[in-house]
Amino acid sequence: RRQDLLCRVAGDRLVVLLPNTGERQAQGLALELQHAVQSLAHKTRQQGERLQLAATTAVVMALQESPHELLKRLNIGLARAKQPLAKSA
Repeated sequence: RRQDLLCRVAGDRLVVLLPNTGERQAQGLALELQHAVQSLAHKTRQQGERLQLAATTAVVMALQESPHELLKRLNIGLARAKQPLAKSA
């Protein structure tokens, strides 16, 4: 969508800003992004290995808070979303 904004925050962390979007719709878009990344694969040059990609997503709704506080809540959400992955590995 034209009004959405994708930003690289640090390293492999990206944030998508979705103005005028409800939580349910944002969760649906996050799931679509997660599936899109999973459908990608990277092939190495040297051995031709195929590396599967994965993404962890979290949705937080902006409240009347600073960008720093919003990113803090997002990082907490991402940490929670990754916990089941760490336990099964």
